[in-house]
Amino acid sequence: MNVHKLGDRVMHYCDILMRLAILNLLWLGFTLLGLGLFGWAPAAQALFRTMGQAYSANGLTEVPLQAMYHQFRRSFKQEFIRANLMGWGIALALLLLLVSGRAMILMETGLFPRMILLTTLFLFLSVLLFSFPLNVYRNESFVQMIRSTLTIGIANVHLVVVLLFVLGSSVILCVLFPGLILFYGISVPAAIVMKVATHIFDRIGYTIIQEPM
Repeated sequence: MNVHKLGDRVMHYCDILMRLAILNLLWLGFTLLGLGLFGWAPAAQALFRTMGQAYSANGLTEVPLQAMYHQFRRSFKQEFIRANLMGWGIALALLLLLVSGRAMILMETGLFPRMILLTTLFLFLSVLLFSFPLNVYRNESFVQMIRSTLTIGIANVHLVVVLLFVLGSSVILCVLFPGLILFYGISVPAAIVMKVATHIFDRIGYTIIQEPM
């Protein structure tokens, strides 16, 4: 009996790994479909939406693979423009932060400006972590989304820190084992972020935007 349960559990985790690999390949494929520069953001939004819908259906293994593909493709098409605007807005903000940080290093600024930059970086990371998951739950304007993600990040500082640690660890693993990037480089971090975001949103009382799978 114990052997049977162990076998079922192993098969369950293997099924999850297979689906995560498929989702990662979908992200890569649709990113290339958007010529890379214009594909990564809508592909990321489609990935988070597909995962969010699956979590609402009690897990990735509860949704047929064909339904996951159709959900991914539909989300990619529907949110292509919105996701690109949001994604490139975030990319521009990141660029400004990097330039500011580089300037502070060259100018050898004092502690206070650096603390302000670090605080701004933390707030930016909160927006980065929760923007795409929030779009699965709420249809907000860009300004409202920034306000909501900042509030969520400040109210859940401990979870943001844990997420950053886990995501940093996954980056190190991908550097040590580059083969993981092809199958799990995006899907596993996204799955972790979406799981934590789902926990936060459910606690707040947000309801997922239901779509047919």
